[in-house]
Amino acid sequence: MSVQSNNLGQVRVVDPVLTNHMIGYRNSEFIGHCLFPFANIMQRGGRVIRFGKEDFRQVIARRAPGATTTSIQFGYESDPVALIQEALDVLIPREFIQDATQVPHIDLSIKYLNKTMKKLLLNLEIEHAALATNRDSYTAGGVEVVSGSDKWSDPASDPYQMFLDWMETVRRRIGVYPNVAEMGANVFNAIRSHPKIVNRYQHTTPDAITEDILAKLFGLREIKVGRAVYIPANAPLDANPVDIWPDTLTLAYVPESGDTGDMEEPSFGYTYRYMNHPEVEMAEWNRDRKSWQHGLTYERNPYITASDAGYLVEGLV
Repeated sequence: MSVQSNNLGQVRVVDPVLTNHMIGYRNSEFIGHCLFPFANIMQRGGRVIRFGKEDFRQVIARRAPGATTTSIQFGYESDPVALIQEALDVLIPREFIQDATQVPHIDLSIKYLNKTMKKLLLNLEIEHAALATNRDSYTAGGVEVVSGSDKWSDPASDPYQMFLDWMETVRRRIGVYPNVAEMGANVFNAIRSHPKIVNRYQHTTPDAITEDILAKLFGLREIKVGRAVYIPANAPLDANPVDIWPDTLTLAYVPESGDTGDMEEPSFGYTYRYMNHPEVEMAEWNRDRKSWQHGLTYERNPYITASDAGYLVEGLV
């Protein structure tokens, strides 16, 4: 029995327990998955499913006896999916393990893997922000630049009416209102402290105005604020961190179901992810480093899948 167990350990490359933990790992600092929910795919090759206005159009399903049944399909195949693979090895020095002859216990492995996964999710967050704030991600008329007295830093502006106008623009294009908004930290600070917004709650909400309060005001499922910062890989460590999310606002329609892997549902974007990723390798002994080592691999790539379902606003502050 012990021989069989040893053989199983030798051939088992992936650690199923730690892999399941990493698949469910989330970091509250990162918000990009709210615009680009995960869609799991079974193979590394395939095609992106794009959605157009027809995916939001009413379908006449009524049928007379003997008549031909109307056929429908969801989305259409477009560009090839090109998953990006990122991989890191995390080292657990034997000095941190009570018994240096033992493989690190699962809690210690999870601690180090969480830190490593955060690095990989930071890279993904940067990609999410770059895609969501790129003008080329939107169709004609999907980008607005605010100026003058319309800036939210000007008390004469009217954020509430502006928000409603932008939501109405999306509804006229796809037939449904956007349900998610993501904005940079400076944009959020400008709207939460705007006198016309504060006046709405000064007699009913003694606490600070939150994302949830504003989401209810505008009829959105959620508002997410990009507060995460990072130091670019090629910058010195003493460099000042920069915001991942710039001073912009993105309004989008994203399925209510969220991260279900159902990529046939029309959505502003998806993050295509290889099935059962991220993947954790079994611990191995690294003699040169006197450490146990886990390999962590993550294959994914975010895409805009319905550009009509998004609206980008610049110049708000």
